[in-house]
Amino acid sequence: CRGSAVEYHEALTELYELRKRAKIKDFEYTETLDPVCEQRIAKYGLQLRSNLPTQKFSKDASISRAQGNWAGRYIANVCAELYADYEDELLQHSKL
Repeated sequence: CRGSAVEYHEALTELYELRKRAKIKDFEYTETLDPVCEQRIAKYGLQLRSNLPTQKFSKDASISRAQGNWAGRYIANVCAELYADYEDELLQHSKL
């Protein structure tokens, strides 16, 4: 899911800015990436077109979005699956 990738990238960018030139420890990467699916993804909803949900997710508050429990659970589950499947790759890429 593109939203998950964007949120992972933004979370890591914030970590890099916070730590500046200091070496980032493995646990800091984990502490940064773990809450992405629970906290940051909660801002997303399905975009609406003619008051019907589309297949596009957005966190832009100026766009009409469906944000019911099912939409939030769906994107959080997709995000968690991506994280579980690619956690090692995300951590390796983050350290480059």
